[in-house]
Amino acid sequence: MYSLGYYASGVIANRFGLVKVLAWSMVLATLSLWLVAVCGMLGITDKWVYLVLWGMEGPSQGTILTAAVSILGNWVDPGIRGQVMGIWGANSSVGNIYGQWVAAFTRQDLELEWEAVVVATSASLVLVAAMIYMSVEAAPPVSSLEQKLLENSEPETQTGFFETWSIKGVPECAFCYGCIKMLNYAFFMWLPFYLRVQYQMDIMHISILATLYDLGGVLGSIVLGYVSDKFVKKTPSVVLAMGSAVPFFLLFQVVTEETAWIFFGLVPTVGMLVGGSANMISVAVAADLAQDSSSKPKPTVIGIVNGTGALGAACGQVLIGYLQTYSWSLVFYYMMLVSSVSVLVLLPE
Repeated sequence: MYSLGYYASGVIANRFGLVKVLAWSMVLATLSLWLVAVCGMLGITDKWVYLVLWGMEGPSQGTILTAAVSILGNWVDPGIRGQVMGIWGANSSVGNIYGQWVAAFTRQDLELEWEAVVVATSASLVLVAAMIYMSVEAAPPVSSLEQKLLENSEPETQTGFFETWSIKGVPECAFCYGCIKMLNYAFFMWLPFYLRVQYQMDIMHISILATLYDLGGVLGSIVLGYVSDKFVKKTPSVVLAMGSAVPFFLLFQVVTEETAWIFFGLVPTVGMLVGGSANMISVAVAADLAQDSSSKPKPTVIGIVNGTGALGAACGQVLIGYLQTYSWSLVFYYMMLVSSVSVLVLLPE
């Protein structure tokens, strides 16, 4: 459903307006989470209730990034888009860190139930949605001369969803992001379990490593954004990072319990390469790919790239769950394969 929300987000944003879609999507996402918390407080255990609520949550969140990237792309000059969006793209990693520590404080320090954790971590969405609705413009204001030129020019035609797939580079970047987000989410979801099972690591050290991975993603997003502006296109920086990540997956297999301290350097390094690449391609690369003759990103392109990323991430976790039942070595060989494929797909670009 999350992926479907992304795929539909570009069409919805074109029809109803970027700011409205962004603000109301944030509100709907928050309400879905709060309803999950309310059901938990009421002791409702019917799984179908929660499936419906998560079904609402996915599409709501899926439209948020598409609208936000489109708005930012309208304001940022293409010449410095990599730097600005690289910094802005790090917000997902910062948000992960914020959510982890708010959840830990609510659950461990305040000793509240999981329902309170859900409410506490999502409350800021409503506040930010109100601020966006009241203060953000979808694009810079145009001068009177520009307005006259626009009135005399041919009206802009909206590219349909299926037609957008035929735009050069869209399928390649979409498939590449499916691979990269698959890897990024694999570290989010499986690294704590791997460290706990294979190395009997305690929760505190696992939490620190999870935070270090996100901090690596922040640094990687900023560095790759700066580097990307040195090229005509934004993709070479992603190719360089993902190609460099391949040998690091091998190191996860040679670390022993006695040398587990290596993880404190290895995990943030992988976070910088994989997490930074994920932030870059979902934001800067998608916006760069989507820009039209007026340098304004098309929301439909951004939605397709991120929708395919979400689909790849979902499918990848199922496969990793299957592979780890046989061997963790298979998991890391699979990661090497996926990273290599992401590089090969982007090389023609």
